[in-house]
Amino acid sequence: MKQSPEPLKQFYRNKRTQCYESVGSFKYPFTGFITSVLPWYSNVSAKLIDMVQVIRLYEMSYVAVRTIDDIADEGDIDTGVAHLKQVVNFLTTDRNAITENELLLQYIFDTASIIGRDVAVLQQAFLNVFNCVAGDVARRAQHAHGTPEIRSQSDIEQYVKTMEHDGIFRLIFELFGEYAVQHEQIWPLVRAGRWHFYLLRDVVEDVAEGLINIPPEFLPDDIPVMVTFCKTLERVPDTNMKQRLHKIRALMVEYPKIGVWVTEQISAGEASLIEYRKQPAQPVSWRARLLLRGSHRRTARFFRQARKELVSQIG
Repeated sequence: MKQSPEPLKQFYRNKRTQCYESVGSFKYPFTGFITSVLPWYSNVSAKLIDMVQVIRLYEMSYVAVRTIDDIADEGDIDTGVAHLKQVVNFLTTDRNAITENELLLQYIFDTASIIGRDVAVLQQAFLNVFNCVAGDVARRAQHAHGTPEIRSQSDIEQYVKTMEHDGIFRLIFELFGEYAVQHEQIWPLVRAGRWHFYLLRDVVEDVAEGLINIPPEFLPDDIPVMVTFCKTLERVPDTNMKQRLHKIRALMVEYPKIGVWVTEQISAGEASLIEYRKQPAQPVSWRARLLLRGSHRRTARFFRQARKELVSQIG
């Protein structure tokens, strides 16, 4: 088996040391007399350290996903494909970590195990995310060869469910230790935010990169011309949401069928938010509540602005 280069060994060793020292030295430091006299003190301390570890795990998981996603989205396509294959292989086999990204993932799993998280759930969540990212890299490769992949509505929905619901959100809730959460009740919010919101917000940039997340019935006959048009729009600077929506409006004017799709996305997103609000309250922690409320607020704000800037002014 290939051995890790020395800098990576040291990186991993340092991370493991920090993990075990922070958990072992502070989570359970109160034994004997102190624990019997001040049991609440050790309990509070343990909870505080758990909170710190969860925050660290959340940050490290974000770094892992963001870094690997950036490698896949930018630069050489073949390098991105090879890198993702290596990461997926690491998640599906028992081999030792080799690259920094793998070492970071191993650190996440080790720390999560110490504080009682289900490592198998985390591994599967990461695997769901990276398999979807690998699919996006493959789509970029197809586009580079002049044959962009066109996905149906059901294909797009399944991609979002695997990537976001069974990947990102499952990962976050496991890190938070939210075992009572009913994941299917969160799906309408995920569908609104990560499908109808994100894919609409990024439609110009995605099409320019060959990631066409518009069903075929809304696409023009000459797709390469549409891609070139989106590449032209992509070069226009945008520093806020209003400017980004102006690009989408230009795409709608140029391609009326896509305008119909945009309107349907907004309406479907608003309907999904209404469906989510009808769900019973989830027995979750304050961390999870902040996450869900923040996601709902951000998504609802986007649809209000999109309806004002796109539907009312064009329709």
